[in-house]
Amino acid sequence: MYHRQALKYIYNNEPLTEAMLDIYSSYLGCKYVANRTKLTVLSDLGYRALLDVEKTRSISNSPVFLELPQLLESPNAHIRRESVEFIRKLADHRPESLLVPVRVDSLNQIAEKLETLICDGDKTLVESVMGVLVQIALWSLYNRAQGYISDAAPLTDETVLNICSSYLHSEHAAGIKLVVLWRLRSRMATVEIGAQSIVSSSIFREILQLLDSSDFDIRLETVMLITELTSHHSVVASPTNVLNQVVEKLELALHDESMVVGRALDSLTNIAFWLPGAECIVACGVLAYTQELLASTSTHPRLAIGAARLIGTIAEHHSDEAAIVASMIQKLNSFEKIVILLQHNDTDVVSEGLFCLRRMARPTLGVQLIMDAAEVEHIVVELLDSSDFWVRLDTCGLIAELASNEIALSKLLAADLLPEIVKLLRRWDEPELKVEALAALCQIARWKLGADAICENAAALEYVVIDGLDSPNTDVQSKSCRLIEGLSSHETVLSQVLSAGPLPKIVQLLRGEIEIEALAVFCQISSWKLGAEAILNTPDALDIISKIKFEYWDSQMWEPHAKLLQNLAKHRRELDQELTIDKMLLGNGGQLAADGP
Repeated sequence: MYHRQALKYIYNNEPLTEAMLDIYSSYLGCKYVANRTKLTVLSDLGYRALLDVEKTRSISNSPVFLELPQLLESPNAHIRRESVEFIRKLADHRPESLLVPVRVDSLNQIAEKLETLICDGDKTLVESVMGVLVQIALWSLYNRAQGYISDAAPLTDETVLNICSSYLHSEHAAGIKLVVLWRLRSRMATVEIGAQSIVSSSIFREILQLLDSSDFDIRLETVMLITELTSHHSVVASPTNVLNQVVEKLELALHDESMVVGRALDSLTNIAFWLPGAECIVACGVLAYTQELLASTSTHPRLAIGAARLIGTIAEHHSDEAAIVASMIQKLNSFEKIVILLQHNDTDVVSEGLFCLRRMARPTLGVQLIMDAAEVEHIVVELLDSSDFWVRLDTCGLIAELASNEIALSKLLAADLLPEIVKLLRRWDEPELKVEALAALCQIARWKLGADAICENAAALEYVVIDGLDSPNTDVQSKSCRLIEGLSSHETVLSQVLSAGPLPKIVQLLRGEIEIEALAVFCQISSWKLGAEAILNTPDALDIISKIKFEYWDSQMWEPHAKLLQNLAKHRRELDQELTIDKMLLGNGGQLAADGP
């Protein structure tokens, strides 16, 4: 009778009402109801729970949930297995979506009964049970965080982690340890609240000790778990003594087999992303062996990539704490091994080398050490001709960093840098690449040496004025304006810049989306008498300048606009254009005319 009634509910797709849940609960709790009926009920509830998180909430907050501890100790193996599967389906949704006021005592009872199943030696259930245990722990954590579970209530997550910890001891088989580590990694460690719970628990000490295991699979699974854990800031923000233990263990793991080493480098890179972690890595002497890994490109290119990424990530902190990067540079002493990565035939290796060098080039000492490497200027310039987009892009970025140093720039220019940049600009159509190349030219133009070189290269100047300013891409136009502005800051090359004919195009850009950049160009050019004269002789220039509209709070517009008017006023007598300029000044708030001589 019970079985037929259950089947009727299923076939008729009856709504999962409170009354129906009470009936199902009575079936599950009654010892006179046949096992096949209980299996049918569990299967139906599990199916409904998977389909709809709202139904999962209803089930979890119903009497059905209270029957689960009893079902888990059923003498019938099928009932036990189906109960585990049912709990898995309940917990299969994202834990933060299962915020319901469940009874903590039931959660703890379920955790304890699940552990009993493992102790009973039911090998077929080990993986499922461990997965369910970890998910229950997350369930508990999220409900406690939202106030559904009192802080005074027993900690289900702590109960689960204690259970997991007990199976990581040496007396247990490697298979069950791997299952525990895998479940912690794939479920609990993927979310911040779960990772924080693991690191705060005594189980974390057990996990770190497993890096010393004689079993390769256990070491690999352990370091993969640590990689997942260290991806969360709360883990890296742990007390210094805990962080030191982690880094020291990972430093030892760098001497393991290549797969473990690769994951250890990933973990260290995660840690290095945060300033306290970077400080700890540098202080613990990890970089000494990292240099050796940089030289493993022929046998283990992935390890060289990981080592370069770690160094580059630490170097990201140059603006936070210069002492860290300076200390790291001092420990590395030479960048030869990083520069060698740029000559590898694997573009991934080259890209990672460029990533590292770009960040190491930001401190002055870093630039000097890079340029001390043999033939580095020729290696870098040759990479502009790479067939790989990302290599070309990152090379332009590295050149921009190196060009911040005049000595480095002179070496790059001697290696025929400018012809290669012009070739790149003309050959490839990607706007992102053009912007990065123009940014490198902007950095070069900061120096008189660089500005002279650009203006002496007719092709470079022609590209900027014709192709750059006429580009359909506003980012390319904007960066071209910035370059012309930079070149115009050097009076010695101004005549060459003006001879290329940029002013009529700049006038047109004043009417468009990049009027701020166009106005900045006019502002810079007008600071010189020759430039002011050129602006006055450019058709429509004064008319458009006089009609520029902006809000009083828009300093990006009114400051250069005011400066431009002041520059023109300053030169008006020398240019015999007093009447023309004064009329324009009066139209823009004649008080600015008083700033002239």
